[in-house]
Amino acid sequence: MSKIIIQFNEANFDFISKYCKKYHLPNLKKIINFQTKVLTSSEKEYEHLEPWIQWYSFYTGMKYADHRVAHLGDCLKKDHISFFDQIASKENKVGLFCAMNHKFNSNFEVFIPDPWTNTTSDNSMSSRLVSYALRFVVNNNVRFKLNFLSLFGLLIIIFPSMFNLRVIFKSIVSFLNKDRASLAAYFDLFFLRYTLKRIKKNELDQSLIFLNGLAHIQHHFLKTSEFLSGNQEEDKILKCLKIYDTAFDFLNYFQDDNEIWFITALTQEKFTKDLNYWRLRDHDRLLEEIIEYNFSCAPRMTRDFELTFTNRKYAELAKESLSECFIFDGEKKEPAFGFFDLENKSLFASFIFSGANKNVDLIYKNKKINLQEKIDFIAKKDGGHIGKGWAFSNVEVNFLEDKPLPIWEINKLIL
Repeated sequence: MSKIIIQFNEANFDFISKYCKKYHLPNLKKIINFQTKVLTSSEKEYEHLEPWIQWYSFYTGMKYADHRVAHLGDCLKKDHISFFDQIASKENKVGLFCAMNHKFNSNFEVFIPDPWTNTTSDNSMSSRLVSYALRFVVNNNVRFKLNFLSLFGLLIIIFPSMFNLRVIFKSIVSFLNKDRASLAAYFDLFFLRYTLKRIKKNELDQSLIFLNGLAHIQHHFLKTSEFLSGNQEEDKILKCLKIYDTAFDFLNYFQDDNEIWFITALTQEKFTKDLNYWRLRDHDRLLEEIIEYNFSCAPRMTRDFELTFTNRKYAELAKESLSECFIFDGEKKEPAFGFFDLENKSLFASFIFSGANKNVDLIYKNKKINLQEKIDFIAKKDGGHIGKGWAFSNVEVNFLEDKPLPIWEINKLIL
């Protein structure tokens, strides 16, 4: 029996349960009615409630205070052994598909890294092309930009669904309408079907599949839910849950012969503040106008990026320079960069401008840089993180149900 773990990142099953009671969502309902249901808990400090922290805790069985992995890509700086590393070392065939903040291991049969961590894939042509496509699409999705190689990688992902003409047609309509919510859900559908095909073809013993679309949808459209807004017609959450219900039809032919887990790590609740997210369009070009020392830049999720220098002194000076930058909209000023984290020769930072209009100026000393063509709008943030989460499995697992289980102890149940 193969084990398949689906990282249904930040999915809010309080909401999903309400939708399942009111609407026909049979596959999501199957998950809720699995034999094992575990409520999970996480870190208490809000700044540590980030998915790349919780998932790393899940992999290693360590809480944040012990592993100290704070950012996407920090897995590359640590030598912790995950339970997938342990399983693979025992000659089991392990496949990780976009597992957030997990580094490469040559013992893995299949490895496709998450799009934000600069680690290699396994050497198969499929994994290499898909990895390239994921990284390119994530870094250019605001402008719906593709190149030939990324398009080829996307076709590899989509191919297992090519004969489902209804799904293909609806996804094309979503693309033409620039319906970001539906596109995020359809992308997860295509990626899930691609991974299931690889799992079967490679006869994997243990697999991990990361689905991030619903987390993105909740962050940006949670307030459209009829259970918050009272307006069913504008409910993007319901629209996307119908797509996920279609994606999870694999349960009809996979769950009898495989041990399946759905784990959320944490979830989201309604965000009370108005907060707009913007992303630098070309990190290198803009930051070179501010920082005078040579650096390499690794864009992370949405607003975040990491700069690496030849020595710590340059990293410290770069932090000082970015700290002096502010945004001016003609009336008021606000900081341009923040959430700094200096470690050795690297500097983690975020572009924290949250205004509604991008026709603003970035001011640094005597320089004035208009950002009209230099930043892209991501979305207004509707959902904020909370430490509550869920783990569901179609096999019965014995555990104490009197209180939520910390996310770093869930791997013990799976093992």
